[in-house]
Amino acid sequence: MSYLISSLKKTMPYIKFFDVSMRDGLQTLPATYTLKHKKIMLDRIIDTYKPDSLEIGSLVSPKVLPQMKDSHELYKHANKYYIQKNNVYNPLFYLLIPPTEKHLEMAENLNVKNISIMSSVSNKFQEKNVRLSLYETRNNIIKAVNTSHNLKNQNKFNNVKVYMSCITHCPISGKIDNDVIVNELYEYLNIDDINEVCISDTCGKMSFSDFKHIIDYLNIDMKHNLSKVSIHLHCNDNLNYYTINNIIKYAIKNKIYKFDVSSLDAGGCSVTLNNDELNNNLSYERFYKVLY
Repeated sequence: MSYLISSLKKTMPYIKFFDVSMRDGLQTLPATYTLKHKKIMLDRIIDTYKPDSLEIGSLVSPKVLPQMKDSHELYKHANKYYIQKNNVYNPLFYLLIPPTEKHLEMAENLNVKNISIMSSVSNKFQEKNVRLSLYETRNNIIKAVNTSHNLKNQNKFNNVKVYMSCITHCPISGKIDNDVIVNELYEYLNIDDINEVCISDTCGKMSFSDFKHIIDYLNIDMKHNLSKVSIHLHCNDNLNYYTINNIIKYAIKNKIYKFDVSSLDAGGCSVTLNNDELNNNLSYERFYKVLY
């Protein structure tokens, strides 16, 4: 697979992989891993796939997700070790930050340069997942990215990625209206200091027709450069492989080149979904098969 991914990068160098194995993948597994084991896992992912960016943990409390313990230590190790190790390949390392004022301030104080933040298009999902409304979430994020430009604060965020969870389906509310989704996406695409807005199919139920509707509406307003948009998919083995093929191809057709991928057969929001509702993240192998 290492050779296949390498050849894909040569033929389509504009495709950017954001590896979520060590956050979205690990958080759904029953086992917890030591910092030593996580370092070994990180080495294998980088050596095999060489993703452009990696989300390697979260500042969420280990009481909520024990798998995320030692995330900041791993983040410090990764930034120090891989920058020194390789002058040619220097991936970006991210931590997922809960969208509370406390956690966003913590990220700045810990000098976390690249952050991802979980928002949603479903108020009920957001309230259950992070105990904040969509309005409160957006206000906290805006305040955090604006603070990063305060001249008195040296710990600026270099990159800010916002996940828009529950695209088309919420595990609590059910189907989400496409107009609601487009409006929420507009809100974040209009924030200059957010580098990436990720269309996240949390439940693995997004249809191609819904995805096409969303992308086509975003394209109508030329102010919205789709280069800021990325895609996060969950794969249902029995139902949505054909749909995923079409979504990936239509995304690329519309110059959306950033995709979340994983090396683990795992993934999903364990806080809001039952174990039998979890669907694996899009894998490197699956992505390759779509294009070849």
